[in-house]
Amino acid sequence: INAEYGDCTEPDMQCTLESHGFTQDGDQRFFSCSTCGFEGDQIVCEPCAKHCHVGHDLIDRGTDFNREAYCDCATKQCSLLSEQKKNEMAAAAEPFVQQLCQVFEELKDGDGLADVSLLPGLLPDSLQEDAQTMIVRKFGDPPPPVNRDQFELAVRELVPYVTPGAVMEALEGMDRT
Repeated sequence: INAEYGDCTEPDMQCTLESHGFTQDGDQRFFSCSTCGFEGDQIVCEPCAKHCHVGHDLIDRGTDFNREAYCDCATKQCSLLSEQKKNEMAAAAEPFVQQLCQVFEELKDGDGLADVSLLPGLLPDSLQEDAQTMIVRKFGDPPPPVNRDQFELAVRELVPYVTPGAVMEALEGMDRT
């Protein structure tokens, strides 16, 4: 399939997250990208396959999805996503970031440090594996205790994975009032 995808020459090409948001359009063609770890429920749209995933190991997943599909490339470092859309996604996730940073206060010890390996357990099931992978990559296994700034950086690194639905699910599950 890689032979089909080369340098993108279409100037108006957009990631489908930009054009359709977090909903599936029946005409969207999606791919798995094992190079980037987008497999199973994680997919990339055709424009991103042609532009952001050139030379990657892609598998055509067609247009038939039984879930609310959106391009996961946009949750990472998509070069087709506008700065405005990236900023909108970050703004939507900000309450989630702030809530998790407040939880840090409950987790910290007398030295002002917290066990960052507890972070995945605070997240919706759909984010736990990504969180665990990121924590091991960023801090090691097992990770050392971290300060609030390091904890917030870890949370913010997860923000691109967070969809508006996951934010709502997380905030409902973390209601501390």
